[in-house]
Amino acid sequence: EMDVAAPEHAILASSSSGLLMTKIQKATTRPQRCVLVHPVLPVYLIPLVEIAGGDQTSRETLSAAYDFMKRLGKIPVLLKREVPGYIVNRFQAALLREAIDLVDKGVASAEDVDKAFCMGIGLRDPIVGPFLRIHLAGEGIERFIENYSQSYQYRWETMETWTSIPPSAAKKMVRAVKEMEVIRSRSLEEIKNWRDEMLVKLLKVIREV
Repeated sequence: EMDVAAPEHAILASSSSGLLMTKIQKATTRPQRCVLVHPVLPVYLIPLVEIAGGDQTSRETLSAAYDFMKRLGKIPVLLKREVPGYIVNRFQAALLREAIDLVDKGVASAEDVDKAFCMGIGLRDPIVGPFLRIHLAGEGIERFIENYSQSYQYRWETMETWTSIPPSAAKKMVRAVKEMEVIRSRSLEEIKNWRDEMLVKLLKVIREV
């Protein structure tokens, strides 16, 4: 249907967060002009977009999608190869598993887990990402690897590796989230509006810097 609706020179872009482009482009007659352009929620505020090609996507298509997103005022990142979840959702998957496990094991409440993220690394990470952070923390990336690898190994060895949320953990998570003050005191729509207002203010500060 897309082949019929769009002219031959048009690039077909998908925002799918689950399907890989290699699978999607098999359904078209122009696989070389198919590309993934994946935004981050809420898409009307977050500037980042992930760009990825499939096995048959041309370099010209990737470059065109990248440049077009930049002209729209977005901040594109280019994946060198396909991977389920791309970049952002893989970050979120790893973070969510650990957050669920902390609640499941009774280490902290859902409210305090969220607070630790938002008022800890969440404040720092809009400025520096994981690689720049460890470069700064270690006074250089080589020194970080030399001095901190063992402590990170100890943490990783104590972290969960399940790939499906255990039913008992899911029940605890649901109960813990419903106990959060913000959820008990506001509607879903009110929370979304508050989130968007905070994002607008944060983006203004980042752009001024």
